[in-house]
Amino acid sequence: MSEPLTITIDTPNYVVRTAEEGDNIGNWCGWMNDPATMRMLNAAPQQLTPDDYVRYVRSHNRTTQHLLGIYRRSDSQLVGLWSVYVDWEGSEFLINLIVGDLPERKTHVRHETAWRVNRYFFETLGLQFQRANTLATNIPAIRALEEKSWVRSARGMAPAADGDGKVEVIQFSRTYEVWKSLTPMSDDELKR
Repeated sequence: MSEPLTITIDTPNYVVRTAEEGDNIGNWCGWMNDPATMRMLNAAPQQLTPDDYVRYVRSHNRTTQHLLGIYRRSDSQLVGLWSVYVDWEGSEFLINLIVGDLPERKTHVRHETAWRVNRYFFETLGLQFQRANTLATNIPAIRALEEKSWVRSARGMAPAADGDGKVEVIQFSRTYEVWKSLTPMSDDELKR
């Protein structure tokens, strides 16, 4: 696929759409400044600026690299980001998620948006496989993936963001058929 896509995915409480330079970024500038969050991402804490957001949006080409903002329906504020990287030849996509708005992490945002984001890339775009990576120390992420029938497909080491050795990264994968076996999910189930 060579034409850039503008994606919009509605959920009961959020709109997931292609991030734009002029978005209401809320407290995005502070997301990467939380040490606990950065530890789970193997990144160094840093204070971001609105210009950093613009650069990040521009770094995604909308064909093989998609940056999808999660906007709270009630106030249109950015509360999270899906970054999705598509390998068209391999018919697969790699997904990453950050819910940066701390109070929103205690809601159902991941559950509510994941099903529809996956449906878009699997069924609308016709991809057959998906991948996700997480640190071996990120037990909540590992549990969430395994509960949704992801399987561990590879392990590797990466330099630690703090410069102190290496960290273990686990790659998970699943097929369209496995994802589909967990479907359909109704809007009522997503609202819970």
